[in-house]
Amino acid sequence: KVYYIDEKGNPLFDKAFDRASLFVDGVACVEWDGRHYFMDEKGNFLFNKEGYAEVYGISDGVGWVRKEIATYSPRTAIDMKNGNELFTVPYSDNLFKSMTFSEGLVISEKEYKCGFLNKQVEWVIQPERRVLPIYCSIGRPDGG
Repeated sequence: KVYYIDEKGNPLFDKAFDRASLFVDGVACVEWDGRHYFMDEKGNFLFNKEGYAEVYGISDGVGWVRKEIATYSPRTAIDMKNGNELFTVPYSDNLFKSMTFSEGLVISEKEYKCGFLNKQVEWVIQPERRVLPIYCSIGRPDGG
């Protein structure tokens, strides 16, 4: 089990978690009692009180979840300000493969070409360069 503790080692919340992340902008991803949640710094579960099948993390104000446990279930982007669903991406879709937004954009793939989409799922930088799909997910081998 995982606990959040204060500087003296005392538990901050009355719950022990199966898994827990660091807080990002005041929100952490936790697994408790077989479900996944976004949790604020006071220990309150946010948005979906029943939890999600999986929570993937938070970047640039967007949290990613799966509502169903099925391996090929779609991923949904959640607006971390209000809990609204921004959009859902089918499992087989290569868009949003990295699931990491930065400055409002995420690197995305279309027909083996990389470009950048915004949070409204609009191409801000059109896919132009033909590259291997792995480069769209993890960057260039030289670290760039």
